[in-house]
Amino acid sequence: YSNYYNEDEDEDEDVKLDNETLQTALISLVAIWFVSAVTFALVIKRKYLHTFYDMDTASTYNRKAFLHLREDQDLEKSYYLTIHPDVYKAWGDELIKKW
Repeated sequence: YSNYYNEDEDEDEDVKLDNETLQTALISLVAIWFVSAVTFALVIKRKYLHTFYDMDTASTYNRKAFLHLREDQDLEKSYYLTIHPDVYKAWGDELIKKW
């Protein structure tokens, strides 16, 4: 049982929620969450779905994007160096110096 605050000062007993009420509330909330998650997965564009379970960190994701750019895209490459230094520091100096 879970106690909750009783504003009625005339009553001396604690007001309690029984186990069945708590289970019903929990099951309802889990069901709503599950339906929402499934609905979200069904309506999202398929090309973005992988972003929710991809294991790349920000640093590795940006490194891949940086390396994917062509040699003549200097302006786009410079954008990746305006991100927080911790993101591109892990790339190593050889990649940035070469560029």
